[in-house]
Amino acid sequence: MSSYDYRRQCRDPEAELRRLRQQAELSFEEELAVFTSRGLRDGSRVLEVGCGPGYFLAALGRALPGAALHGVDVDAELIRIAAATLGERECELAVCAPDLEGVAGQYDFVLCRFVLQHVADPQAFLERAAGLVAPGGTVSVVETDAEIWGAATPSQPQFARLYEQLERHQRQQGGDRLLGRRLVPMLSRLGLGDVTLDVACAHSGIGGAERFRHVMDTRRLRDAVEHGFLSNDVLLRAEVEIENFLRDPECFVMTLSFVGSVVRGEA
Repeated sequence: MSSYDYRRQCRDPEAELRRLRQQAELSFEEELAVFTSRGLRDGSRVLEVGCGPGYFLAALGRALPGAALHGVDVDAELIRIAAATLGERECELAVCAPDLEGVAGQYDFVLCRFVLQHVADPQAFLERAAGLVAPGGTVSVVETDAEIWGAATPSQPQFARLYEQLERHQRQQGGDRLLGRRLVPMLSRLGLGDVTLDVACAHSGIGGAERFRHVMDTRRLRDAVEHGFLSNDVLLRAEVEIENFLRDPECFVMTLSFVGSVVRGEA
């Protein structure tokens, strides 16, 4: 991984873990609907590549009690947290190098959520992940696109500028927050079959705007401030704007996640 380390992401690892939990919960139902339409079933052998602390895997385990769950991540500490997150739910977890050797062709459904945007060579990573899918199985990739992330009303000009800075900062570190628009070409290059692109939309009409606080969390840019990439004044103005937005009873926000999928043909 090139542009992500949960320990330094916002200078507060516990806050980052809370953000990751909220991220997994925010659009879980919408993503699950897409995955089931693309072949995920109760009883499937599921691998999440880059499972992190296991929050999405745990939710999958509750929704699909008969699924065989597996998760890999390059961060040993996150795998330890994932084991605690999953508790008694049976799940095979492993610290695994990016080459993912030894598990080729074993899984019915391979899932990568918000991982490729942090990888130095996402196409090569995706090719290795696709090699883990059994014939007839599916690879699904969930990503964002910083220029079409969603919408909010009333408008938040300070936050919009801050979000642009987040995209630039991640790009400077080797990541790519515009990956959503590249999913179809990248999956097509695998040569496995027809590629589908779905959108999972979460909005504040269900559950209220407060559950989107993590999307607007400015702590992810503390590192950028400390390195002179962003002024503290811009950050503080955005924080005030966000708090005012969340207090507004008429506010509305929606976020879009892009899900690219491809089925590996039968052998």
